[in-house]
Amino acid sequence: MKQLSFEAHLQRLRARYARRGKQGKSRLLTECCEQYGYSRKHAIKLLLDRLPKPGRRHRAGAPPRYEPIREVIERIWGAAEQLCGKRLVVALPLWLPHYGKRFGRLLPSQQSLLVEVSAASLAGASQWSSPATLSSGRCSTRGTPWRIARTRSFA
Repeated sequence: MKQLSFEAHLQRLRARYARRGKQGKSRLLTECCEQYGYSRKHAIKLLLDRLPKPGRRHRAGAPPRYEPIREVIERIWGAAEQLCGKRLVVALPLWLPHYGKRFGRLLPSQQSLLVEVSAASLAGASQWSSPATLSSGRCSTRGTPWRIARTRSFA
């Protein structure tokens, strides 16, 4: 007898399974489970061809738009004490001249992206959010102005 590949044998089993009644399907399932060691639920899905096809999953959503400025944002975010997205958008124009002096000039395409990036885009990436933002899910920018705690040195 000729050796059949698993796929070829599976195709023959699927054809037999489709033609059978309830008792015949049950016997065919038992045979398939004993031969290949599958559970009955998995064998049913195999014989009905309802398993998801292996392959690369398509990433949902728009393509990453701000990838060219990711490194710039991460450096400024880290140097600015990990500001939340709302505060980082306001701080970017203050930090950009100094970034150019320390790390080199930015490309014109990077500069235009940095000007138009929104707070939501910055807050969407978890590594650009502050730990407080991650835990509470929001950044409080209303009410009193944001103050930096300053330590006094005693002489």
